[in-house]
Amino acid sequence: MRVLARRSSTRSQNLGKFESFSHRLGGETGSLRAATIIGGSVRASGSGLRITVHSIDAGSGSCLWSETLDRAEGKDFHLQDEVARIVLEKVKASLIGFPRGQRSGRSTCVSAYNLCLQGRHHCSEITATRLRKAVEFFENAISEDPQYAPAYAGLADAYLLLSMCAQFPPAEVLTKAVANAAWAVLLDSDLAEGHTSLARIKATQDWDWHGAAYEYQRAISLDPRSATAHHWYAVTSLVQLGRRDDALHEMLLSHSLDPVSTMIACDTARVLFYRREFEAAIEQCDRTIERDPSFGPAYWMLGLIQEQVGNPDEATAAFQRGIQLVPDSVSLWGALGRLYAVCGNDADATRISRQIEAAPREGYISPFEPAMIHFALGDLDRGFDWLLKAKEERCLELIWLNVDPRFDKLRSDPRFRAIANQMGLP
Repeated sequence: MRVLARRSSTRSQNLGKFESFSHRLGGETGSLRAATIIGGSVRASGSGLRITVHSIDAGSGSCLWSETLDRAEGKDFHLQDEVARIVLEKVKASLIGFPRGQRSGRSTCVSAYNLCLQGRHHCSEITATRLRKAVEFFENAISEDPQYAPAYAGLADAYLLLSMCAQFPPAEVLTKAVANAAWAVLLDSDLAEGHTSLARIKATQDWDWHGAAYEYQRAISLDPRSATAHHWYAVTSLVQLGRRDDALHEMLLSHSLDPVSTMIACDTARVLFYRREFEAAIEQCDRTIERDPSFGPAYWMLGLIQEQVGNPDEATAAFQRGIQLVPDSVSLWGALGRLYAVCGNDADATRISRQIEAAPREGYISPFEPAMIHFALGDLDRGFDWLLKAKEERCLELIWLNVDPRFDKLRSDPRFRAIANQMGLP
């Protein structure tokens, strides 16, 4: 944790909420911006003093905690020490997320803790190779310390992300993810990561949107500075409930808490895409790619947005660049095939669809991508056949069904409404 000078803190405190969030969206976090403002006041009445001290979350503008002390004048240094100790204990609880006396999330086994950190690092890359490596790190951490709850939460997240990369059938992943998330919470009920993992499962596999929201809120109450909890709360719960303003708020807060995360930056563009703020979404994608030119999902997102604003050449270039970086990405190939169909290139679209459907590769092929290509080709019957199969297999991509602009022309079809209703989407 870095403690900023008073002058810097005052500057941050004076920023308006809207200006602060807009500034963060632009990626200009600045070395002088404080995440938390600690302040207070001293008032005198006769020989008595009333001292107040409080902490403000600079991202949301909300008060994290406050304390009032009534003391007599005299022994000023002792009084200053007392206030300092109170601030220290409050900061531990509100920033670290664990009250005094509870586990801090660190293993007594240093090697398990380090292995878990490496697993989280690999999870942030969102590629099949890195995620498989993350699974190895988390499993090794559990071998070192079988009672280390964060390792189980990390393992649950790695399996769910592997499903997102179409490496495992969602049903197969669910068993492993649920078991590990449950162990994490059982070992430490106050571990924010465990509740975040459970929330993600409720959203992506159970389609229990309100149950997921409850678990995310529980995680955030345990650790208000968990960028992961704010991030996934936005994209797997709030968006689905139609709360797109709240979703953007959570993504901007997540981005301010972890400004170096490429995945969070990319998903900020995703939420803007779902809000139909396409120009802002393109700018966010450009910043994400500038930060990490090798991050494949950013090109997928950029291609989808360029397609929506009527720039097929730029969309094609984005998808092709993504495929160069991640040649086995079914989502990038599927998006390119759909774009060909939208542009009237039925031959190439059909060729890609057949390649995806009959791909002789290890792993799992999501039915979602063939469905999207057939819809764009105008073959609605085959498209809905594949989409129903995606629903039966609980494909991750379906959770954005009610906000994805690519489905706008299908929303009046009763078959589409039936699937959305079965998923509990508003």
